[in-house]
Amino acid sequence: MNLRIRIFLLFFLLLITACSKGNTQDSYTFIDKEGTELTDDLIDDNSQDSEDCNKEDISTGDIYEITIVNGSAFIVGGSILIRMNHDIYSFGQAKNVSLYRNDDKIEDYGNWLNFPSNERSFIIPDVYPSICYNIRVTKEGSSVSDSDDPVYISELFEIAD
Repeated sequence: MNLRIRIFLLFFLLLITACSKGNTQDSYTFIDKEGTELTDDLIDDNSQDSEDCNKEDISTGDIYEITIVNGSAFIVGGSILIRMNHDIYSFGQAKNVSLYRNDDKIEDYGNWLNFPSNERSFIIPDVYPSICYNIRVTKEGSSVSDSDDPVYISELFEIAD
């Protein structure tokens, strides 16, 4: 065999071997605020970035349990069904219902809203996609002051575009 052909075949074989052993994952190194090196192996480019949600907010009301009836992920324009559960009492009217992303009020659904059969449906507005949304329902307290109004906070849910 000609020397050129041998060199070409050897080079071609090395090229194929190198390509077949190539990385199947991209690896990136990040530095966090404290200067700690973090490595993130990206399996695919479509993976959603993780988001830190404020999970410390708790309901101040203890009579009702707020639940999301129809899922944990919603799309813009879809509806979310909220139920205010109690074995004996009817919920009646909410002083206020709002959509929050972490501690930021995103949408005020309104004041003095009735919850027929302890349920009410709300439309998801055009918002930033996130996994950190919750619904907050405020009930009028025993006085006219806002300081004793119980607030019921739903579990976190996702809004996708």
